[in-house]
Amino acid sequence: MVNFFIYTLNILFLFCNGLCDRFHPYYMDQTDQHDLQYDCLYYRASDNIREQYKQMYTSKKPYQIIPYCIRPKVDIENVKEDNLIDVGDISSILTFASLREKQITTWDLLKWSAAIDLIEFYDEYLTLPSNDSLAWTKFYNCSEFWFGSYCQYTFKTYPRYNLSLSFDTIVGETFRHKIFLKPTSMTCYIHLKCNRGPAPACLDWREICDGKVDCFDSDIDEIGCFLLELNECQENEFRCHMGLCIPEEFLLEGLHFADCLDFTDEYELWNRLTLAKAGFLDISCGNDPGFWCEESDSTRHSRSFVCGDGSPTNQALLYAIKDWVTFRSCKNERDRILKQALFSFDDRADLSYDCWLLLYCSTVEYIDLDCSILCEDTECLINVTDKCSTDYVIFPQRAIFQGHIRLVYQTNKTIIFTDGKISMFPDYVCYNERKCPFLPSISLLNINGTTCRSTEEFHLHQFSDIQRFFQACFTVLDTFNSLEQNSTALIQCPGTTKYISKHRILDSHQDCYQNTDETTIDACVWKDKYRFKCLSENKCMSFILVRNIFYDCFDGADEQINTLRSIQYSKVCNGYEHLSPVVIHGLNETDETHCQHWPCNNMYTRCDGAWNCLNGADELNCEPIQCPLNTHECVSFTGKEITCLPIELAGNGIVDCLGATDEREFCRKLQPTNVAQRYKCLNESLCMPVLDGCRVDLCFYSKEMICSNQAIETMIRLLNADEKLRKPQREYFFIDSSSLMTARENLTVGSSLLHLFGTTRIELCIRGVLIYTRKNLSMTCLCPPSYYGNRCQYQSQRVSLTIQLTQICNSLCTGIYAMIVSLIDEDHIIHDYEQFTYISTYECQKKFFIYLLYRIRSKNATKIYHIQIDAYHKINVTYYSSWILPVNFSFLPVNRVAANLYIPANSVVHMANCSKSCVHGQCMTYINQPNQQFCHCLSNWSGVNCTIPLSCNCHQDSHCYEKKNNRSICICPLNKYGQRCRLFTICHNDTCQNGGQCISDDQRISRNQLICLCPQGFFGIHCQWPSSKIEITFKQLEIPRSLRIHFLAVEKHGDPLHTIISTKIPFDRDFAEIYISVSFHLIITQLSTEYYLIYINSHYNYSSLRTLSMTSKQQCLHTNNFFHNETIRTYPLLYRVKYYHLFCRNHSQLKCFHDNEEYMCLCNEERFANCFPFNFQNKSTCKKTTDCLNGGQCFSERPYCPHSVSCVCTDCFYGSKCQFTSKGFGLSLDMILGYHIRPKVSIPQQPIIVKTSIGLTVLMFIFGIVNSILSIITFRKRKAGEPGCRQYLLAISIISLFIIILFSIKLLMLILSQLSIIVNMIVLKISCISIDCLLRLCLIIADWFAASVSIERLLTITLGIKFNKEKSRNAVKWTISSIILVGILSILHDPIYRTIIYDNDEDRRWCIVQYPSAALEIYNSVINIIHFFVPFGINFLVGLLIIFFAARTRSAAHPDQTYSQVLKQQFSEYKHLIMSSLSLVLLATPRLVISFTSGCMKSPRNSSLYLAGYFISFIPSCLTFFTFILPSKLYMENFTTATKRITVLFKRKQ
Repeated sequence: MVNFFIYTLNILFLFCNGLCDRFHPYYMDQTDQHDLQYDCLYYRASDNIREQYKQMYTSKKPYQIIPYCIRPKVDIENVKEDNLIDVGDISSILTFASLREKQITTWDLLKWSAAIDLIEFYDEYLTLPSNDSLAWTKFYNCSEFWFGSYCQYTFKTYPRYNLSLSFDTIVGETFRHKIFLKPTSMTCYIHLKCNRGPAPACLDWREICDGKVDCFDSDIDEIGCFLLELNECQENEFRCHMGLCIPEEFLLEGLHFADCLDFTDEYELWNRLTLAKAGFLDISCGNDPGFWCEESDSTRHSRSFVCGDGSPTNQALLYAIKDWVTFRSCKNERDRILKQALFSFDDRADLSYDCWLLLYCSTVEYIDLDCSILCEDTECLINVTDKCSTDYVIFPQRAIFQGHIRLVYQTNKTIIFTDGKISMFPDYVCYNERKCPFLPSISLLNINGTTCRSTEEFHLHQFSDIQRFFQACFTVLDTFNSLEQNSTALIQCPGTTKYISKHRILDSHQDCYQNTDETTIDACVWKDKYRFKCLSENKCMSFILVRNIFYDCFDGADEQINTLRSIQYSKVCNGYEHLSPVVIHGLNETDETHCQHWPCNNMYTRCDGAWNCLNGADELNCEPIQCPLNTHECVSFTGKEITCLPIELAGNGIVDCLGATDEREFCRKLQPTNVAQRYKCLNESLCMPVLDGCRVDLCFYSKEMICSNQAIETMIRLLNADEKLRKPQREYFFIDSSSLMTARENLTVGSSLLHLFGTTRIELCIRGVLIYTRKNLSMTCLCPPSYYGNRCQYQSQRVSLTIQLTQICNSLCTGIYAMIVSLIDEDHIIHDYEQFTYISTYECQKKFFIYLLYRIRSKNATKIYHIQIDAYHKINVTYYSSWILPVNFSFLPVNRVAANLYIPANSVVHMANCSKSCVHGQCMTYINQPNQQFCHCLSNWSGVNCTIPLSCNCHQDSHCYEKKNNRSICICPLNKYGQRCRLFTICHNDTCQNGGQCISDDQRISRNQLICLCPQGFFGIHCQWPSSKIEITFKQLEIPRSLRIHFLAVEKHGDPLHTIISTKIPFDRDFAEIYISVSFHLIITQLSTEYYLIYINSHYNYSSLRTLSMTSKQQCLHTNNFFHNETIRTYPLLYRVKYYHLFCRNHSQLKCFHDNEEYMCLCNEERFANCFPFNFQNKSTCKKTTDCLNGGQCFSERPYCPHSVSCVCTDCFYGSKCQFTSKGFGLSLDMILGYHIRPKVSIPQQPIIVKTSIGLTVLMFIFGIVNSILSIITFRKRKAGEPGCRQYLLAISIISLFIIILFSIKLLMLILSQLSIIVNMIVLKISCISIDCLLRLCLIIADWFAASVSIERLLTITLGIKFNKEKSRNAVKWTISSIILVGILSILHDPIYRTIIYDNDEDRRWCIVQYPSAALEIYNSVINIIHFFVPFGINFLVGLLIIFFAARTRSAAHPDQTYSQVLKQQFSEYKHLIMSSLSLVLLATPRLVISFTSGCMKSPRNSSLYLAGYFISFIPSCLTFFTFILPSKLYMENFTTATKRITVLFKRKQ
């Protein structure tokens, strides 16, 4: 049966048919005064990011939809009458009634840019045309390019350009060209009264709780923030450096997944951003409206300026970075504006303007005033007293740091003033002694009640010293209580009363006086798993210092982790140094050291235009040049003409060509990273830029100034080729250059559209999008949720939520859910909500970035807020589950919340015992808070106890969730959308073929984009193509229980695309079967840590079926198998990788190898190692989704978004969940043979073991029936004077007949049930209980009857004439009855706990016994052992004792005979007794050995031995005649007599 829920996922893009240029605003009927936004258009910010970074984010996807709305500073007024409404360009005005008369459909209104709200009202009117209130509703039909309820909006300002731009394009282009030329292009946080100086300087929300006081007149921006320092996280959480907690699964996800406000969860990237501040990486959040920029602050840890848009800067208050390499300022110039505000002139203070100007020009870097008026020349002497009338002056006139640090200058000095340079440094620094209690409290100056001390006293010589020194003071004078001081989260700074978070220790920032937090405190005692432990010293430093390009450990171990992963394999030993040196065993190692084993002429370097070999052998005879073969172009010194140099003269250490084009090693070593300086002057140790090679003032002695134009061009071309070493032409792995897949090209809007986004349009809306209103084209702004105001200039208070969802699986992982995310307060009032669809098998690794706003501005900080997340089945709109997340730290302007939520395998059920009264709802608990109960209300009901009726206008097939601002929140079924779920999506029954499921995209973004979820075996945009089926057989290898298959597709501009599929190999199959719908060039299979290259082809050819073999010869060995030097094995990968080519050269049969760390390598025909990055760490184990029992390992068929999960069982267990065991005595036929019976396969097509079992059973049945009938005939007639042995044998014959019949029925029922011929569970359960229990009972009785026979015979021999035959005959009746009764009682528990179980995942039915307790299992084992061992031992001992006693008696009677003669005679006389006992022992021995030697059947795949033992256990029932009759003369005579009598009777009847 095709598993419908296993999908191949494809996006279907339909052509717009004129809809791409249409805009459909939402929330255009908002009339509630609490609505803070209206007329919204939606932009998917993640689309461009996902395309741009697709190589970086192969599995995880960012997903954010931003609503751009009109968000005024004041509350929205009620909608006015038509004559007061601002209207635009209207084509016509029609009522609903007239639209209906013209047979206009809702689809027509969509094409006409009608508002979604109005279209839904029209749909309601079409359903109920008698509704007069809707009949006269007006529809404003807009002219081209106009839209809105009253056609009041347009983006078109240049109609002559016939362009139709989507809203995504408009937003993208607006931000792409964002420039900030005006000082008013700053956004402000106005919900906290903070003095940041003269306008336009203002507070940014990122400056609140950033560790420094930013307000000039108070420390209000840092009050209460110490709670963040006290905050500690759970074991499964990661603590951001600033104090917030996030799930530890969110660590190191990538550039656009930072969940910590300070970026420290992506600390490796954060350190790259540190480089960005130094100018090495361009991070421009000013041009990016995404969540990853708006909700982050990468400068928080460094306590530098905040740009206000997420962009990093390294500019500080007291100093600036002048070096152009390291300088990075804010593009919106916020750092300059704040500096101007800080140092601005305050005419209310006792400081003259002339004095202020002198101080400003002498102390502030990058000033924007004309300071030349102070000095006629560029440099002069100035007496400060001439400008400043007091002995001391404070500058700036405001506290410069932490709200209390002030700088004081003496005026009795003369300075050398130089325009543009700092000429003065403060003589004193004043501070609040209460905030710095560890500093001297006696002031040298009396200035505003502060303590002033000399800068020399504190050894402060630079402005940067002042900021670092006073960072040790208290930021805010919080009152510490005993709980805070005793908190395990805090540590006291040595010698002071200041407490800091222990997470501040060893983070490279001074928080304690005299830097003791960075020098004297041992952080290793805390055993923090996120701290980095230096190997060379007892130092455990903060994780934020790892890979920050600085050696924080003595040996630089913190910078040596994963060094090689930053470059491609093709760049190793290619002549250009890509990596900074790292210390390996005392030596500096780079990618260009120890390259003696690396062939310079290889498939990546040959004919790529650059000399990778020192003699240029890799470029020999490549380009069409005028020189003969095996020569290089060369510019001679003498004639400055182009000559041809033999290769033997190249790379020999002697310069023969101008600029040393033939000897390139010298300049490469002198300038390893500067490819521009490759020109070497003759007879000089000087390398210079290539274009300077003909200048006499640089090459003094070589006189190389006269060059012809042709010679210059040749020389420049030859030397500039080194640029190709830095970025090789063939950078990524390839097999055959002609087979490389074509890189996908990004379709971007050209610069020709820039004229539509001029400076006015870009600048007006600071962080929003400009839109034109009314016919006069008035300009207004559409703002994202993080901003509001007429220019989007104000920053919103908000909750910024990041969630990732994971489906917990049973066997299938399918699910389509409607997710409702609500911000609620303690009164359960919804402030804001977001709704989206989550598909568990399609891009399930999405991280959803969601804004939630408060109902009012400013928020009520006294209330407690939570985020409630509810999941509903999207197909039938039924409730599934809920989660609750707290919104902590209400004093923060922006609350960052991150959660990793697991969707349960089954929907939650209501609580039977509930403390709440849910009148019109059900009592539930939250998934993540199982002890917290809540009432889930039925549709159309609301309230804490579901007692408030809702007047919803949702469509009848939807669910009314709640109401917000008098507007219904509706949950739509899969085929509907709209605020009221009245509009149909574009999905139709025939959209997706072959049983595919059609799901439309978010209708707010696109109404013409959908997804087809294809069933297994199909792919394509409509699921129209069959997938490629691959069967992998195993030769010379044991068939594994599971297999991981790596499919790799080679790409031209990136690493191979890596697709991983894991599959469980059923026990009834000897090959692995996989369906794949992606192209591939290599297939590598994985068994545990072993890898096998089973397929390689440079050209992908689609095939519906491929059969591949997997053999031991295809194994890719670990590199440790080739390193004979143990020391080299311990070296880092950067050193070891340089030996990889030798492996291929030295082992001619080697096809592939790997290092289980970074590279998988192939040996090509030239015996070079061709390596590519391979993810060895990616495991397909289930993530919190396992329900495997008995130690079984749960794995998914692919690492991300699995369609299904399976359990790989350990030895002795089986079943889809490993719920059954083969341990213990007495294996059943189900577990031995069940897996070999292939469902829905005819008997002739079954495996040989099944057909053999059927054949043997038929033979045993026929033979057993005949044997039992003959035995019954023989023992039926009892003779007078005989002992009771005959009765035992008759009973054994009858029981044997029952056993062989039951055994045959058992096999028949097993086959019929496994073939699904009999599926009635009642019939199967009756069969299971009756047949299995009776079969077990009969075997027990038969064994005890046989033992009774042996005992009877032993007594006969030992007692001789004393044996009382009459008593023997009487004892038989009681013995038989007792054996039957004891046998029944001993296994009475079996039918009680035996049942039939249907394993839905494997489509099999099992007859098993499951005991509820270990004691019962022990009892069952003991009973089995007794019933087997005791009869077995009796038969074995009786055989020996019969011989012993008989021989001893005979020997005493005949002393003339030897003992051996007597023994032989007795054996001949009693052989029928001995042989019957020994035969029973021999037939039971295999069963004994198998059961107790092996312990269990480790795998149903290896069941032949157990099956043989099982069949052998029934042989005694088929051999009663041969065991008891043939060896006995008496019984043979009885048999002959009985047969003759039957023959006579038969003849008489004839």
